[in-house]
Amino acid sequence: MQSPAVVAQDDYVYYPAYGVYYSSRRHQYASLVGGAWISEPAPRGVAVDALRASPSVKMDFHDAPANHHADIARQYPKNWKPSGRN
Repeated sequence: MQSPAVVAQDDYVYYPAYGVYYSSRRHQYASLVGGAWISEPAPRGVAVDALRASPSVKMDFHDAPANHHADIARQYPKNWKPSGRN
């Protein structure tokens, strides 16, 4: 008897100032470069410390950022900051 396959879902954090997504499950940064989506072990064009110090939003989708980026970028523009509310 085979045990059922376990499918781990991606989890992303989005950094609006840089247009970068990070998947903690994959340990990869995803971004749109020259019209194509890339995934890399380090963010492109920004130091990890600077990225992590910038405002971020936990995403609630579990597939590729490319499927949601147009809406996410409108909702969280580059100058987005979290509200002061808890």
